[in-house]
Amino acid sequence: MYRFFIHRPVTSWMFMIAFIILGLYSLRIIPLDRLPDVDFPTVSIVTTYPGANAYVVDVNVTREIEDQIATISGIETISSASFAGTSRITITFSLEKDIDVAAQEVRDAVQRALRRLPEGVD
Repeated sequence: MYRFFIHRPVTSWMFMIAFIILGLYSLRIIPLDRLPDVDFPTVSIVTTYPGANAYVVDVNVTREIEDQIATISGIETISSASFAGTSRITITFSLEKDIDVAAQEVRDAVQRALRRLPEGVD
């Protein structure tokens, strides 16, 4: 079989050009979704602690809530940021986790954490 292409270089080039043209044509027609649009179930918690600096918010509010949230199953990532008077925690769950169930579990965890938070935290 290879002798056919060795002895007929013009035919070999024609096949190669045809394959390249067909490949480029296919790229335009066949839908290609390398990065599909996936929405991970995400829940955010924002708390306020008026008059507290970022360190106090982090130690007394953010960490307490994170400790309670860490007991929830199906969590992919927990990210948090503490600012003067404000704390923001974002929880991303696995795709298999139902967002309604996840939100309820987060509410329950926050309710448990509220008992341990300082007075004035909202």
